This record gives sequence, structure tokens and C-alpha cells, in this order.
Amino acid sequence: MQMDSLLILVLGVLFVIVIVWVYGAKRRTLTISQKQLMARKKSEMNTFVLDVRSPKEYDSGHIPGAVNINHTVNSPIISRNSEDTKIKT
Repeated sequence: MQMDSLLILVLGVLFVIVIVWVYGAKRRTLTISQKQLMARKKSEMNTFVLDVRSPKEYDSGHIPGAVNINHTVNSPIISRNSEDTKIKT
């Protein structure tokens, strides 16, 4: 009996951890429209747009001023920003 109770307790704790992790990940993700982004670019001097699509996708159309770094390539692009630049993920 004690082993069953312990197993249920462990599974319950793992379930809560997964739920909290998923909920937290969704809260950190911000989706905005292109119109909203352009409004932010006008109102915030230090807006930085990083386009992580492939160069081919980037060349087919991108937001003016966006910097393209393919998501499969490691790059120190963030270090190019000044310390006062807001990075929104």
C-alpha cells in the first residue's frame, strides 16, 4: 500500500511541475501583429528585430530593419546591442 501511495504522490508532483512549466512557457511568449510591431518600432528607439528564418525566406520578404540570423547558426548578434536595448522574446 505504501508503495502505491508513494507512486501516486510522485506522479502528482510531476504532473504539477509539467503544468507549471507549460504555463510559464506560454506566459513568456508574446505574439504581436506586424502592425503592432511597427507601432512599437516608431515609439521605442531601441527596438531590435531578429529574423531567425533562413536567408532564402528572409530575402522573400522581411520587416524593414530586421537582422537575419539563421536559427541553425550560432551567432553573437545579441552582443552587438547596447546594454540599454530591450530584448523581447
